[in-house]
Amino acid sequence: MLLCFALASCNDPVPGSTPTATPESGNVTSDNSTKSAPSELPAPLVDRAPSEKLANRRLRPPKYPVQAVRDRAEGKVVLKVLVGADGKPEEITLEKSSGSEDLDRASITAVKTWDFNPGLKKGVAVPAYLIVPIEFNLNQ
Repeated sequence: MLLCFALASCNDPVPGSTPTATPESGNVTSDNSTKSAPSELPAPLVDRAPSEKLANRRLRPPKYPVQAVRDRAEGKVVLKVLVGADGKPEEITLEKSSGSEDLDRASITAVKTWDFNPGLKKGVAVPAYLIVPIEFNLNQ
């Protein structure tokens, strides 16, 4: 009984047989039968939008500014981030303010330190925009 564990060993001739080349494919067989070339389909080229790495919010969350806590400020900040091909933020724009400049600044400061999954175009990392919402809630 012959067991195969790697593709290279599966293509080796069986001991005691004479290898022959088939004219159609040029593949070597050990049992004089025609062996067709394995069809190797290329991996599909992927297009994907950039995304957040889940660890960002847990490991480097935005700091709640002291003045915002005193003012009891809460709200949602929406940032538009240009994520570079290396996953680093290249540009951060305030898309929607929380109503508090302190919370807006804290969001931008935090996102500058984050890493992202870059966007892909035909399987290649490319710069692309991502919307990042950040919620500030004193009860959390």
